[in-house]
Amino acid sequence: MQGPEMLSRSKSRIREFPDRAIRTLFESPASFLRLVALLAPELASGIDPRRTVRLDRSSFDSRLRLRESDLHFRANFPARRRTGLPRRGRVHFLFEHQSTLDPWMPVRLLHLMAGIWDRERRERPKPACIPGIIPIVLYTGERPWSSPIELEGLVDSDLRGGTAAFVPRFRVLWLDLARAGREILEERDPILGSVLRAFARARAGRAEFATTLERASAALATAPGPGAALKSEYVRFLCQLIIHRRARREHECLFDALASRLRAADQREVTKMKTTYADDLIREGLKEGLKEGRKEGRLAEKREVLLNLLKVRFGRVPVRIADQVRRTRDARRLDRWLERILTASSIGEMRIVAKNGSR
Repeated sequence: MQGPEMLSRSKSRIREFPDRAIRTLFESPASFLRLVALLAPELASGIDPRRTVRLDRSSFDSRLRLRESDLHFRANFPARRRTGLPRRGRVHFLFEHQSTLDPWMPVRLLHLMAGIWDRERRERPKPACIPGIIPIVLYTGERPWSSPIELEGLVDSDLRGGTAAFVPRFRVLWLDLARAGREILEERDPILGSVLRAFARARAGRAEFATTLERASAALATAPGPGAALKSEYVRFLCQLIIHRRARREHECLFDALASRLRAADQREVTKMKTTYADDLIREGLKEGLKEGRKEGRLAEKREVLLNLLKVRFGRVPVRIADQVRRTRDARRLDRWLERILTASSIGEMRIVAKNGSR
């Protein structure tokens, strides 16, 4: 049973899923550096992973409005000797997930970059140098991106030639996921590439998406790369993709496709995610049904709510139990059963028909 409140919460979670999922996928430094390596292998090879940290949102001025999907990392390049002194190069990464077209993206990036440098100015009045900043934009929209990625492209075309030298220039690491080729995704990083490919194809037909999940499963099982913890993160991400992007009637076969080639530990992760999701769904439905049943306050409706919840929670309801529910005229007894259904692990624990007569 789904009431209006439950449906509203479900729609809200689905609407927010892309940003939350992408943020979760890349919020660990290990996973984020794999994305950097996917887009700029030569750059990633020089980053010290032990000194890469994710900075929280409070590192930005509130006026900059760092969005929920944005991430901010600070990394170090290994020490290099210049004039006999060891030095470390500091660099910041700004990660933006964009699912809709935004022609002002270069201006937004410049604004965020200036915010980082302004913070440096306030915290270090006499810096020897400012840190480098590398912006990364992951675009997951279905429509082709038609506006410039670099700031210079926003300048009036009639003025561009004469003013180009006066416009700030910075390169953006850009990935248009829906239009990225195999040479960018699967060939550079079979595991992360196949996970991102699944995200891009999450609205495809069931057979095509199942095949995409099987390829991701095979990559996770056979390709070298991340450790067990990061692989588990990828498996959980793919499970969430199934839950939030596919119809419920498809879930079982898609979970099977995902688990088809995984190693035993990752298969257990899929099973755990399936069980957790099913329990959450049932509990949410039960709580909503309990609330609605109590609100109605009429015996017939309470009995109907209880019978429906018993079917959702335990499957087939024995005839003698269904008959007992339909015969009950005691509102308080029905309330006790409605409360008990939230914690009972079997229909016997409901104690609707008990041998000793107590209920």
